[in-house]
Amino acid sequence: MAKMKRTLESFAPSERLVQLCNIEGLEQIRRGAPDYDPDTLVTYAMSDPLVAGLTLTAPGAAFRSRRKWYGVAVRCTVAADLESVTGFEFRLGKPIPQSEWEAHNLNAEDSDE
Repeated sequence: MAKMKRTLESFAPSERLVQLCNIEGLEQIRRGAPDYDPDTLVTYAMSDPLVAGLTLTAPGAAFRSRRKWYGVAVRCTVAADLESVTGFEFRLGKPIPQSEWEAHNLNAEDSDE
């Protein structure tokens, strides 16, 4: 966790906000939807997210679980120091058909490249 925190500190503030929300999103989905095992969250998958102040709204986000992609809407607010999440909501969407993955740069697994 300390290594992750040091890495986040090197990011620009807007990217740091997104990454904090991605990390929180994976954990919230794991806890709130135990049928899934999410390993990746992409806030810009199906549409561009909106960042207003310290809040990210991503109605077209997607997460990967067991090599399949699912839609999810996310709203995340971070603390002013960009070190923690102060509010998080999500709403699960439908499975994203594999025929749409390539158009949205979604992969079944991470590549080593």
